Amino acid sequence: MSSLENVSKRIAAHASVKDENFGFDPATITLIVSLIINLVRLWWSCRGKKSAINQIKNPSFLFKLFLKREIRKNLTGKRRAYLYDAFMDVAPTITQNELLDITQEIESRITK
Repeated sequence: MSSLENVSKRIAAHASVKDENFGFDPATITLIVSLIINLVRLWWSCRGKKSAINQIKNPSFLFKLFLKREIRKNLTGKRRAYLYDAFMDVAPTITQNELLDITQEIESRITK
């Protein structure tokens, strides 16, 4: 299992704890994976790979705004807040190895 999927499952687990109606299914995991990929690709193209890695673990105000925007595109209602809060809970716990694996996965998806 990839690091991107592991992080996505942790985020989904945190969101499902906040709301019992929040689904923990493949569609949710795919949604979270696409959110992370979109955010990292956007930040990577503007600021570089190292900055993108740092923003995942320690999101800046601008990164948080982009995260909210991506979530708003894909979810409605209180689920937006639950997913955002779950992402903010999980972000500091992501290890350096996971961050490197995530960026390698995204880099391989970009070059395809």
